[in-house]
Amino acid sequence: MSGSRARRFRAVQQAAVPRSKTFDRTARERSFAIIEQLLDRQTAATRRQIGTFLILVDGLSLLRFGRRIHRLRPRQLEALLARLADSRIALMRRGVDGIATLVKASVYGQSELRAQLGYRPPDGVDG
Repeated sequence: MSGSRARRFRAVQQAAVPRSKTFDRTARERSFAIIEQLLDRQTAATRRQIGTFLILVDGLSLLRFGRRIHRLRPRQLEALLARLADSRIALMRRGVDGIATLVKASVYGQSELRAQLGYRPPDGVDG
């Protein structure tokens, strides 16, 4: 993952899991690989919807704050995502939930980081 797509995912990842701000290059690359693997399991239509939603969030960020999401202060991005998560429009709520799920999986899915993060997967869950 690279370019604007990576910047958007990284911004949301850092808002959802602030500890990810301290990731070294290896952890960041592993997190993007996990996102790619999860997206590869989705239909082309779902992948397009996720990409379009991130572009929409970026555009809303530009309208509201005059900056793209990767340039926002953490509180601004958190406020934007919270507002979308509370939207009357179901697609906005589902979009935030879907993106948050992806980025959290990309962090907590790294077995190498679990002890650092204080995360212990539920019994019977591997990976």
